[in-house]
Amino acid sequence: MAEARAMDGLLHTIKNVALQTDDYGLHLSVRVSIPRPKVFYYLTKVKLKAFRVWAFNLFFPLGGLLMMIQAALLIFVVQHADPDSWLRNGRIANLAWDVSESIPLWAGIEMGLYTRIGIVTFWVSVVSSACFALMSRVLLQLLLGWHSPMYTPAKDVGLLVKVWGLTVKLLRGEFAPEWLLSRAHLYGYATVMPTLPVPNIETTVKKYVRSIRPLLTDDEFAEKQKLATDFLNNEGPGLQRFLRLKWAISTNYITDWWETYAYLRGRPSIMINSNYYGMDAWSGPPTTIREARAATVAWMILEYKHKQDNLELEPAVVRGLWPLCMEQHKRMFNTTRVPGRECDNIVHHEPEEQHAHIVVLCKGFYYRLHCYDSSIPSRRSLLPPHELERRLRLIVDDAEHSKHSTDADAHIAALTAEDRTRWAEIREECMYEGTNRMSLSAIDTAAFVLVLDDSTHESVSNRATSLLAGDGSNRWFDKALSVIAFSDGHIGFNAEHSWADALVIAHMWELTVMSGKTDREQGYDADGHCSKTGRECSLDVFWPTKLKWDVPRGGALQGAIETALKKNKTSISDVDLQVVRFSDFGKGKVKQMRMSPDSFVQLALQLAFYRDQNGRFGLTYEAAMTRLFRMGRTETVRSLSETSAAFVRAMESGEPDDMVWKLLQQASAEHDIKNKDAMTGRGIDRHLFGLYVVSAGRGIDSPFLKDALSQPWILSTSQQPQTQTPAYNPAKDPEDAKRVSPGGGFGPVCDHGYGVSYMIVEDYFFFHISSKRSVSTTNSTKFAENIFTALRDISALSNRAMSAKNSNPKAKKTQ
Repeated sequence: MAEARAMDGLLHTIKNVALQTDDYGLHLSVRVSIPRPKVFYYLTKVKLKAFRVWAFNLFFPLGGLLMMIQAALLIFVVQHADPDSWLRNGRIANLAWDVSESIPLWAGIEMGLYTRIGIVTFWVSVVSSACFALMSRVLLQLLLGWHSPMYTPAKDVGLLVKVWGLTVKLLRGEFAPEWLLSRAHLYGYATVMPTLPVPNIETTVKKYVRSIRPLLTDDEFAEKQKLATDFLNNEGPGLQRFLRLKWAISTNYITDWWETYAYLRGRPSIMINSNYYGMDAWSGPPTTIREARAATVAWMILEYKHKQDNLELEPAVVRGLWPLCMEQHKRMFNTTRVPGRECDNIVHHEPEEQHAHIVVLCKGFYYRLHCYDSSIPSRRSLLPPHELERRLRLIVDDAEHSKHSTDADAHIAALTAEDRTRWAEIREECMYEGTNRMSLSAIDTAAFVLVLDDSTHESVSNRATSLLAGDGSNRWFDKALSVIAFSDGHIGFNAEHSWADALVIAHMWELTVMSGKTDREQGYDADGHCSKTGRECSLDVFWPTKLKWDVPRGGALQGAIETALKKNKTSISDVDLQVVRFSDFGKGKVKQMRMSPDSFVQLALQLAFYRDQNGRFGLTYEAAMTRLFRMGRTETVRSLSETSAAFVRAMESGEPDDMVWKLLQQASAEHDIKNKDAMTGRGIDRHLFGLYVVSAGRGIDSPFLKDALSQPWILSTSQQPQTQTPAYNPAKDPEDAKRVSPGGGFGPVCDHGYGVSYMIVEDYFFFHISSKRSVSTTNSTKFAENIFTALRDISALSNRAMSAKNSNPKAKKTQ
């Protein structure tokens, strides 16, 4: 709805226009307001930045100096060419000359012949450069859309793939200086990203039916096959045509629907059910002083924000070849999910002068903290960590000596964990004006929320639970990013899920907190406080402002807060979350087995779940990214398959090792293919989801699609990459190795299932396992034990299989 947005901006821009009538006729009165110098400077800066991005996108991948040299050489050659040559009198030259004469701006300007020739030649050079850049981008887009090399093992790479890879790197500017070929900025690849394809409907249905086979009896499977056949013979092709039409007219045929229907239209609480968390280093914090640690982390994150706003970050690239779509990064800061009665909205505020603040939550009080020195209009600089620490100590001191007007006043954040429709009603009825509206606006527009949490946790699992939900009233769950600092110096975050996927936050977390660059360069003094590096700033100018709330005693708002808090505490007490580390072996040992570490873990999860549920399988979800495509988000890898089920059954029934090992390899290979299919647009679940949205929109009843989308994900899993950037490399850097994080996790997707996130490290694995205590068939501690046993059993199977091959000359020769 770009037109509606533009109109909205237009209505806010044109102000103070009035029509007046009197005895002499109709008069138009217009009052023009001139912006203040600071505002004018900011608006000019924004326009120049937008122009720079537009120019870069227009001429990418050509370098600016190259185009200047080309223009200068072309002007020199044309001006010194023979007047009758094709350079001065050819078709292109005459066309350029005629076009220049048709421009009204030049009609009344007197200029010499050679000056006119130089100007015309310059614009011919600019246009030709833009055309060449366009052809280069089209070629790069076509090359990036070829994903077959992803399926090719490194040892089998042929000449064609090598030439393709070299061409991609050349067009991306890797082999040339930046004056010759420019490298893309953070969002620079947006114009060359391929479009997510719509898969073949027959292939999707066939894959889906195969994926559910291990869950069904023969009669049930025959019924599902009949539903699938009826779908393909009736409504399916028509729905597919509408989906292809959606593909033709949109940047990504599924992302907007996915965001709306999978997230924003969901009515349950987003606490536990949608939000997720991330943790800092397993080994411990660099200081135990909460305010110092919080100030340093806030400073690092705001530095990252500055680089992101100014396009100084490099885009992520897979295998050094395929760039990832970075569009989700745009809404990381100054973003809030605003509740609606039927559908929520993601509201993003541009990083303007009035949004240069964070909100600090301490002991139930909220403070608006400006983090930039904007006293000089031409230079807005971030306050150093020790200055931020001073202000955080002021906030803590004020909170300790302040009293809430009502008990509910301290728990107002509990409303953000309410049912979304109920929260929308409360916000509209009780917080739409006055003090409450101003405080909400300060939170909504803040870069992020910083929570100074008074709690400490003896176990990692308890700290993870606190990061996920807090006490039900000390997390602003609507905020895109909330950073939580505990009283012992540990740090973590809670993130709202609708605006982006976890890898986006993980990218920021890795470059800031986990890399530890600021901890090393800025550091802490002997007492654990932030070292005094940088300038001193007056507290009078940057004094934190306490936000106020109007919660009348005995009123509807107080009752709503108390009800929400009670519900939240019940939900939190039902969460069984365990964070564990398996230290017997890690990625290095798995690679020696010639298996993908991810498929190894997924098969171990299948074996563990089968044992946990007494011989039953469960529909399994593994998240895979589709950011190889423009505006891509995620796709589902259905880890449960006929081959994985066959391996688990053979493992449990005591079949010979060689047979079980063969089944394990087959299941691992199939899982690898599924993972690549999901990443390259060949997945099935987003396709089925899109077809269902079309059927619902057209009022077509589809029993097959209803059945396919109604099946619960009993086991929901997600792998967290340990590294996404060169800035953090624990495998090679001893300092980075000290700060290895267990990653983060999420709540159970299904009431009677498990949520499992895991991180694969060189020498060990981290697992975050969540379930509900009220369900007798699940137990996170027991499931963790089953996972550990499964990992050891598969490793032992591998050792026996390898030993058998090494002792058998024929098998060894064949291998």
